[in-house]
Amino acid sequence: MPHPTPASQNGTRRHSRKSNLQLFNALDIGSAFAPRGVHPRNCHLQLAARWRRGQGRHMFAQASTGTVIGIEAHPIIVETRDTAGIPTTHLIGLARGAAREAVIRVTAAIKGCALELLPGKRVINLLPAELPKEASALDLGLAVSLLAAAGIVPTNSTVGRRFFGELNLRGGLEPVRGAVLIADLARSHGDREVLLPSCNAAEAAVIPNVRVVAISHLTELVAYLRGELKLGAAKPQVNEAGESQSCFSQVCGQTHAKRALEIAAAGAHNILMVGPPGSGKTMLARRLPGILPPLSAEESIEVTRIHSAAGLLTNRPGLVQARPFRAPHHTASEAAICGGGSVPRPGEVTLAHRGVLFLDELPELSRRALESLREPLEEGTIRVARASMSLSFPADVLLVAAMNPCPCGHFREPTHKEQQGPMCMCSFDQIHRYRARISGPLLDRIDLHVTVERVPFADYARGEDEEPSGRIRDRVSNARGLQSERLGAGRTNAAMNETELRRDVPLDKQGMGLIERAVGVDGLSTRGINRVLKVARTIADLDGGKAVLPQHLEEAISYRCSSSDPTELPGVFGDDELMEVG
Repeated sequence: MPHPTPASQNGTRRHSRKSNLQLFNALDIGSAFAPRGVHPRNCHLQLAARWRRGQGRHMFAQASTGTVIGIEAHPIIVETRDTAGIPTTHLIGLARGAAREAVIRVTAAIKGCALELLPGKRVINLLPAELPKEASALDLGLAVSLLAAAGIVPTNSTVGRRFFGELNLRGGLEPVRGAVLIADLARSHGDREVLLPSCNAAEAAVIPNVRVVAISHLTELVAYLRGELKLGAAKPQVNEAGESQSCFSQVCGQTHAKRALEIAAAGAHNILMVGPPGSGKTMLARRLPGILPPLSAEESIEVTRIHSAAGLLTNRPGLVQARPFRAPHHTASEAAICGGGSVPRPGEVTLAHRGVLFLDELPELSRRALESLREPLEEGTIRVARASMSLSFPADVLLVAAMNPCPCGHFREPTHKEQQGPMCMCSFDQIHRYRARISGPLLDRIDLHVTVERVPFADYARGEDEEPSGRIRDRVSNARGLQSERLGAGRTNAAMNETELRRDVPLDKQGMGLIERAVGVDGLSTRGINRVLKVARTIADLDGGKAVLPQHLEEAISYRCSSSDPTELPGVFGDDELMEVG
C-alpha cells in the first residue's frame, strides 16, 4: 500500500489547531502575552487562532520621528511590516548603540502598559537606511509604529505628526536632547504636531508655526491618538538662567583691566589677562557677560538650538536669552573644547557661540586643544572631520584667557612698596618653558593683552563705589550700534575684512608712523597690524567719533606684543627682566 504524499510535497501546508497550540505552548507565548486575569492556555488558543487566520490586525504602519547629528535634525521614518510566522523581530536601517536596543525597550514598555502585541514575524525599517542612528529618542516613533501595525491605534493617527522621546520600562517618557531641533524639523516638513516628553515640551514650544504636545506616559499617548483624550499645546518659556548677578561695581580698582574688557565687549575682541594668583582675573572674566548687549531674537533661537542639541535645556527649558558663558577646566581635551566623537557633538567653543569662552590657566591646557582654537578664532566656525562624516559647528565666541606670569605666579612681585608678597624663585628656563606653551600664532589671534596687578590694600579698604555694569553696557551697546550701521546688522569690528578695514580706518602720516614704529620695535605681523587697527576703530566707536585719532591708535598698540619673540607676552614681560631672573 503506497504511503500518502506529504503535505509539503503537494505545495500545501495545513496547520491543525493542535499543532499551533503545541507550538505556542512550547514558546510559552501565551504566558508572555496573556492579559491580566486570563489563563495562559486560553490565551494560547486565542493567539493560535488569530495567528492562523492572520486577521484582526493591520499589516503595515509607519511613523515619523527624527535624529540629531551635531546640531542638525534629520527626518526618520519608522516602518513596521507585521506578518504571520515564527515570532521574530528584525530591526534594519543602520541602527547602532541605544537605537539597536530600542526594540527590547519598547516592547517591554508596551507590555508594562497592559497593551497586547500579537506574536509574529515583524520587520522594522528605519529610513533613510544609510543614515547612522544611535539615539534612544527613536523609542516613541518606534512604539507608535508598532501600536499602529497591531491595530491598537489608528494608522491614520500618525499622519502629520512627529514623535520623539525615550521610553522607560514602565512606559514613561524620559528627557531627550534636541527637542528644539526636532520641532524646527517638524515645522519645515509641514507637520502639524510634534509629540515630545513633557519635560522637553517647553523648550520646543519656542519654535513657531508647529503645535507641541507634551506626553508623560505611553498610555496617555495611546488615548490621545485614539481620540479619547484632549491635550493642549505646550506654552513657550523664557530661559534666563546664566544671567549674571555680578557687577563690575564689586571689583575694586583694576581700572586698566576694566577698560580693556569694555573694549573687548564693544568690538568682540579676544583678550588675554596676565597676573599673579588672586589678582581678580577670574572675577573680571565672569562679569564680562553682564556688559555685553542682549541677544537678538535670531541669536536667541540659534543659541537655544545649540544648547538643546547638547542636552543643556533639560533642567532649565525655554528660549535662551542670556549670553552663554563657558569655562572648561584646564584639563579638558581637544574633543571637549572643539567637539568630537564617532558622531561629532558640539564642544565648548560651540556651546559658547554668541557668548564668552573663558580659558583659565591657559598654559596648562594641552597643546593640541590650544592649537585647535586657531580656526574658530579666525573664521568663527569649526569643522570636525571623521571617517564617516564631516560636520561644521558655529563658534563665534569672545575668547577671554587668563594665565600667571610664571609657574609660581609671582613674577615681578611685590609691585607696591607698601605691599609685601611672595618672591618668585622660578629660573629663566622654567619661565621660558612655561610661556612657550602658548604658540606665537595663537597669541597673534588675541587682540588685547592686559596686565592685571594685585590690588593694593589701600584700594580695597577704601571701598569706593565703582562704575556699575549697566553704565558700561550702555556704552558698549552704543558702540555696537555704530558698528551695525557701518558694517551691517549683527557685525562687529573684529569681523571686518581688508576692504572694510581700509575704508573705515584710514591712516594719516602720523598714524602710519605709529604703526611703523610698532612693527619695528614690537615685531607686529600683518595680522597683528590689522587687529591693532580693528581695536583702534572700536576705541573710536566708544568715544563716539567717526575718525580714528592718533590717541586711539596709541592705546590699541599698547595692548599688543612688545617683542617679536612668540614666547614673550605683550607689554608684560621684557628680555631684561628675564635676564635678571636667570
